Amino acid sequence: MKVSIMIIDDHEIFRNGLKNLINSTSWGVCCDEASNIETGIDLIKDTKPDILLLDLYMDNGRRSFEDITKLREISPSTKIVILTVSEDEEDVYEATQQGVEGYLLKNTPFYKLETYLVDIYNGKIRISESLASSLFKEVSKQNIIKPLSDRESEVLFLVAEGCSNKDIAEKLCISVYTVKNHISNMMKKMNVKNRNQLAVNFFKKNSRLTS
Repeated sequence: MKVSIMIIDDHEIFRNGLKNLINSTSWGVCCDEASNIETGIDLIKDTKPDILLLDLYMDNGRRSFEDITKLREISPSTKIVILTVSEDEEDVYEATQQGVEGYLLKNTPFYKLETYLVDIYNGKIRISESLASSLFKEVSKQNIIKPLSDRESEVLFLVAEGCSNKDIAEKLCISVYTVKNHISNMMKKMNVKNRNQLAVNFFKKNSRLTS
C-alpha cells in the first residue's frame, strides 16, 4: 500500500510538479492538494493522508504554524512536514516547538526528499541538512539544552531513530520504566513537551538526524 501524501501550497506550478514526481514513485501517491489552508482543512477531514506537505508562508502572509493545532485535531495520525523556502532560524526553531515531523527546504533534490519522506512515514524526524546550524544557533539562544548523561544520549539517539520505549529497553538491556525516566529527565533538561521536540534536538549529538 502506497504512502498517501497531501500538498497544501499556493504555487500551482510547484504543487503540480511535486504531485507528478510523487505519483511517479513506487512508494507514494498524492491523494489530494489545496492552494490554501482553508480548502486544505476541508479536504483533510475526508482524506486523512499519511503525510501532509505544508507550505509555511501563503499569499496572505500568514504562517501555517497557526493552523497546525487544527490540522492535528482533524487528522491526528497525519505526519505534518513543513516544506518551505524559509531558512530563518526562528522559523526552524518554532517548527520544533510545534512538534512537526519534518522541516524541509523546497530546493531539496527529489531523491533526498523521497528518503526524508519515507523516514518520516516510518516514525523518524527529519530536517534539511543545511538547517542544522541554524537550528543549533536558535536552540542555543533559547538556552534549552543542558548536559545529558552518556545513557541519556544513547536513549536520545534511539528516540530520534523512532524506536519505542520497549525497543529502547531491549537494545540497552534496561527496563521500560528506566527508559521512561530517562525520557522524562531529558524533556525537563531540554524544556520540551513531547518526544517529537526531543528527537529534533538529537542533531546536536549525532549528525544522522540531518543526513
